[in-house]
Amino acid sequence: MAKPDRQDLERALALENETERKLAVAALVDGLAQSLGWRAIVIGGLAVEFWTRGAYSTSDIDLYLPHGPAVDELLAELGFRKEGRHWVLPEHEIFVEAPASFPAESEDVHEITLRSGFRSRF
Repeated sequence: MAKPDRQDLERALALENETERKLAVAALVDGLAQSLGWRAIVIGGLAVEFWTRGAYSTSDIDLYLPHGPAVDELLAELGFRKEGRHWVLPEHEIFVEAPASFPAESEDVHEITLRSGFRSRF
């Protein structure tokens, strides 16, 4: 996958289904993280939202993702702004948080492909 850009973000943000829109943004963050040799994995409320088919809804995107200037810079390329513990796209009410570090070797990670073609990892 090529490094995501603003055009990819605009395509993700245009998705009508709210869950798919958030998962597509998570997929783009994963694409950015891959350029640093990491993977972003969906956890928390967004994972529950996906697996319950929207019976539960969350306002933010929780990811296993490292913290630091390199991640801040990559997300800034897409227009995210760091605000406290979140990276935000305020005009789209998108909030990304990285409350945890990477999964242990023994944890299962699953990849799903959305109807839009974006791929997210859980």
